[in-house]
This record gives sequence, structure tokens and C-alpha cells, in this order.
Amino acid sequence: MQKPKEKPSAEEIYEQASHLLEQGEDIESLEQARTLFLRSIENGYSYDAKLESSVGNLELREIEMLKGENKQADIANHVLSAKMHFYASLTLDATERSAHYGLYRVAVLEGDYEEAIDHLKEYDKEGYDFSLVYDLLERLYGKPILKPSTKGECLQDAEITYMPILQNYRLAKESLENHVLNRVVRHLEVCDTLARKKNIPVDFSTTLHLSRELFEKSKESQKRELRNLYAKDSHIGNRMLISQKLLGLDATDVESHFLFMDSYLDLKVYTPLIEECNLISKLPKTKEQEEMLKQYQKLLAEKQLEYDCSPELDYLLEEGKKLESLGQLEEAITHYQYGYQKLGVPYFKLCIARICAKIGDYEQAISFSKDYLQEGYFYFVQAATFLYKTYRQTGNMDMAMHVAIECYKKSRMRERGFSLSQWMNQLEMQFASPEVKGEEDSLHATYQYRISE
Repeated sequence: MQKPKEKPSAEEIYEQASHLLEQGEDIESLEQARTLFLRSIENGYSYDAKLESSVGNLELREIEMLKGENKQADIANHVLSAKMHFYASLTLDATERSAHYGLYRVAVLEGDYEEAIDHLKEYDKEGYDFSLVYDLLERLYGKPILKPSTKGECLQDAEITYMPILQNYRLAKESLENHVLNRVVRHLEVCDTLARKKNIPVDFSTTLHLSRELFEKSKESQKRELRNLYAKDSHIGNRMLISQKLLGLDATDVESHFLFMDSYLDLKVYTPLIEECNLISKLPKTKEQEEMLKQYQKLLAEKQLEYDCSPELDYLLEEGKKLESLGQLEEAITHYQYGYQKLGVPYFKLCIARICAKIGDYEQAISFSKDYLQEGYFYFVQAATFLYKTYRQTGNMDMAMHVAIECYKKSRMRERGFSLSQWMNQLEMQFASPEVKGEEDSLHATYQYRISE
């Protein structure tokens, strides 16, 4: 009779769980490890600080995997759970230094560099060499830190003899000293990849995370400086160069692409905007950026339509102008309506709005102005200014303010160095100043100016 197979002991189950934690390459393996840790306790394994640290490390492994899948909500839950387990470990045994290393890693994920420094110092008690890590933390923390003296022949917390890792780690340190941050990231990526492939027991992933954070922080700082320079420098050529530098720093930054397009708009060159819109449509965007992209797409469609029918468009506008000059305003409205029905050019809506205001039909003037803002974007500022003045004339201050602020936002005045206060003052001056001869025809004059150039 075959002897029944003995059930694994609590210690054996714990070792199985630890092996899965170390070797697991997917979330399913880690969940299986979690189940085994619980079974080890059920089978009599002593609940202790070591077990709590193991479960905390399991949470960190899941975070690494989930980050690759961009599951931010899940990551937040696992971060909280990891902290709870590591602190539980220290509560059970204050000498459990591996829990400090786990809390250091958690603090790095949360961007709490002061906390990260404190826990790393608690872990760094045996002559390790975390000098590169301390240098990265110091730059991210923004203040000098008192670093422990380096002893022994360790690289971080392990003795490593594999030369390719040693060489890339040394190059990463040199690159950091020389402020070449993209190379720091590159060399640490090699270290991390090689350590995983060769099963070398050293954690480069957290150091790599720090280097990437520092690189991104530096890149964002450079972008802010260039954007401020763009806003302050009104020279068209300089703005084009600045926007190109921004894209050189980060070709995936949507705001930099918008500034690049703004530069072309200032030059009155529209063809490159087509490719830019196609590029931006493929990039991750906020809801606000999605709406801004639609405005640029409207502008392109508007300019293309004007270009395609320009001879007839010029003729119809000139004929409408003649009718206005003869005082035949109702006929001019009918003429512009005919032009819109025939060509579909949004600008005709502004012509109609202007004449409606001239004859005192402010309701229709507002309606046609709003129609233009739905269909076009090229004359957005002029249309919004006209709508603001019309609302003010009818005593609707709330809508006037709404239009003014929306125009400031959608026409990207802040990005071009024009403050909201300046814009509001300009609108008020235009509203308050008496009209001079020809000012009422400024929309028509704007159209002629834009087309001819």
C-alpha cells in the first residue's frame, strides 16, 4: 500500500511563497504567493516581522507590474497596503532593517524624498555604497543632505563583480556629476536590465526611477523657462526657434506643439499645421487640449475653404461692402446670406452680425456672432470682441464677462504673454471709446488684411 504523501510544513509553504515572490513574472504568480503566505500562517508559521516585510515586498512587485499597465488607481491601493505591512514589520521588530528599505522604495514612489532619505539611512548600516542614490535624492529634495560614509566594496547593498554592470554604474555616476541626466537614465537602464537577466540580487529599479524623475524634473524646468521666454519675446522668428527647442526637449508635449502652431499662425503660414494636427491627434491629451485641437482643425478647414473659393469670395465681399456704403443694409444682409449659402464660408456670419448690430437688431447680431464661434476660429478674437461689445450694449454684463474670459483662454493669450488684466482693460477701452469713422467696419478690414497677406 502506497504511503500517503506528507503535507508540506508551514516553513515549506512559506519558502514556496518566497520563491514565487522572487521569481514571479506576472500578477497571477504574485497573487498565488499571497495565498501561500496566508496558508503558511494557517499551518502554524509564526506571524512575525519577516512575514510582514515579505507581503510588503509583494505589494511593491505588483506596483512595478501595474505601472507597466498604467493602472494608477490600483497602484495607489497597493502603495497604501505596502506601507501598512512595512510599518507592521517594524512594530513587531524594530531591528527589521529590510522594512526600512521597503519604506524607502514606497517613499520614492510617492515623491516624498525626505522620508526616502530617512529610511534609506536606517537601512544603510553595513558599509554599503549608496552614494549615487544619495546624490540623486539630494538633487530631487533640493537641499543638501548629510550622507553616510561609504565603506567596503559594495555597489548599493550587494557585492558585484560583473564588469558590464560596474562599468555602466560608474558611467551613470560620472554623467550625474556632469549634469548629463539623459545618460544617467540610459546607463542605469542597462544596469537594471543586466541585473534582471543575470539574477544579480541588487535593486536598480528604484535608483532608475529616481534618475528618471530627476531627468523629467530638469526637462520640465527647461520647458517652463522656454515657455516664459516665448511669452516675453514678441519677435516672430525668435518664437519659432523657441517652439522648435521645446519640441526638441519633448516631442510628445502637446503644449509645445500648440506653441509651434501659434508660431506658424503668426507667420501666416498654414500648411504645416495640417501635419501638426495629425501628430497631436495621436498623442495623449487632456480634455482641454482635445478642445484646443478642435479649434486649430476648424481654423485649417476655414482657411482651406477661403483659399478654394477666394476669387468668388473676394467678389461677394466687395459687392456686400458696396451695398453697405449705399446704406442698403437689409440688401447687404440678404447678399451675405446668399454668399454663406453658396460658399459656406463662416466669415459671412460675422458680416451679417455686424450689420444687424448697425440696424439695432442685437439679438440677431449675437446669434450670428455665436454661429461664427461655433464654425470658425481664425477671426475668433475679433468675433469675441464684437460679441463682448454687443452684450455690453444690451446690458448683459454676465455674458460679456463670460465671452471675454473664454476668448482669453481659447485664443491662448496667456501663452503669448498677454495677461487677462491687459485683455479686459483693452476690451473696456474699446467699449468706452467713441467709434471713429471706419471702426465699425474693422471685421471687414481684418478679413482683407488676412487674405491679402
